Amino acid sequence: MNNPWIYRDNIHRYERLLNNPNVVNFLKEDAKKEYPNKNFDSIVQRQIWLIHNLDQTKFTKLAKDAESFLSQGLVISPRAAIINEDGTISSHGFAPDDQFNTVTSRISRDNRERRVFGYDSPYGRSPDNVWEGSYPGWKKEDVTSDTKFQKYNVSSADGIKLTKLTREKPEKGSGALNEGLVVEIDASNTSGYDKTLKLINELKKDKVQVTSYRIKNMGNNDPSQKFRDILNALPDNIPQLELFFSAEATNTSSLIALENKRIKELSLYTLGNSLLHKWSFNPLALRNTEWINTVDYNVSRDFRPNTSIPTRITFDTIAFDSDDFKNKSFERINDGLRMVYFARNNEPFFQAGLGPGLNPDHNEGNNSYPMGLDFSRVEGIKSLRNLVFNDVVKSNNTPRKIRRLTLFNNSEAFEISSDELSNASFEHFATDSMDPYSKPKIMFSNGDTTNVIKISDSNELDQKAVWNLSKFFEYNEKLKASKRINVPKDALKLKEQLERLGYKVVNQDGNIIYT
Repeated sequence: MNNPWIYRDNIHRYERLLNNPNVVNFLKEDAKKEYPNKNFDSIVQRQIWLIHNLDQTKFTKLAKDAESFLSQGLVISPRAAIINEDGTISSHGFAPDDQFNTVTSRISRDNRERRVFGYDSPYGRSPDNVWEGSYPGWKKEDVTSDTKFQKYNVSSADGIKLTKLTREKPEKGSGALNEGLVVEIDASNTSGYDKTLKLINELKKDKVQVTSYRIKNMGNNDPSQKFRDILNALPDNIPQLELFFSAEATNTSSLIALENKRIKELSLYTLGNSLLHKWSFNPLALRNTEWINTVDYNVSRDFRPNTSIPTRITFDTIAFDSDDFKNKSFERINDGLRMVYFARNNEPFFQAGLGPGLNPDHNEGNNSYPMGLDFSRVEGIKSLRNLVFNDVVKSNNTPRKIRRLTLFNNSEAFEISSDELSNASFEHFATDSMDPYSKPKIMFSNGDTTNVIKISDSNELDQKAVWNLSKFFEYNEKLKASKRINVPKDALKLKEQLERLGYKVVNQDGNIIYT
């Protein structure tokens, strides 16, 4: 099946009618006579035959719910339209007419003005078009074998392809792009991966104007496969960059190589589950990126096993790298937090999965934002200490809260000082007693291996430290189950204090545990 996504969408649209005996009344006349005696080899074959032979002129009546929404000024969303058992037209989604709909207006504007290969439409690209690198109104041509590119000695066998996109109806005016060269690289191809750096450097040396780089299967062979060198080798000014990540490479840490590159359009896709909380991004990598694509197809429900659908990634976790915490300075990290939480929060990419508030272009304080923080690559950070969650420029903006925190750890015990516990600032976790499914979580980079807290000094804990310590055990299931704390050999008063609080405490001197 050449277009599985189109097939799936058609089945979804007509499913209610296809599964009802009434379907025969909506077939073309010849098909209506043929259908009762026709044998099919599979359910799929039957569905395809029925859809192909439906008489579209018979679908003229709106369902009652559609008429009700229409009377309220809402119209059927074309991509969510369905045909009911009785042949009436309805939809899973209703929205204001496009000319009054701020979302479709923004998408139309982004497609026209922000896309490098622009087109005039209120819709993003389908999974097919995303994977193939196609755009409405643009002709695509494979030029890998053209004589002017033969010197680079690359081919589809290397997983490298050069294509030319040409606008079907050229636009006039300064700055209009009517033609562009695209370099596509399959990073899972060993030969192509080895040739990639050489190709990028030779194209730069020869001053070949590359409009777009598309890199597929990043991390597909090995989740730790390093792409930083490839991204670092890209030109300093890039009109368009499209990256397809393996579902096993959810930290996207290589993106930090883009921090000082000026990128007009960046798209981040996957063939895996695009909604995983594990997907994280370092905002500092995007500080010079003009527009991050949130227009193209996005899986809006849980991912179905064994299906590969090209989809843009929804990022709900902010991550940082060890270089962001040099000399134990929080400046870069707080710069990145402010970029996401406030400075660029009006941009859909930085709003995670829930979208804008009621007045998104002017009231970023009430927009949604990523709810996870990942410091699994920053060894020195032990808590939320010194992190800034309020807007230091517009004090009236709502302070941010998080639901997930991941900390670095490489042993059974997570070590922390009493001073760090006093200043851990876990009041910045979002708690909602009405929603048990959104309970905060504290996680560690080594997963369930961490099952004990180790306090590194003998000082008794103040009230704040006691409260913050309790959150480690409340928000981490493994710690909650163990209730274990290790303290120094001579920390007798601290041990007594913790035991009164209900913890299982042992004295420890290096690797020696005293019971």
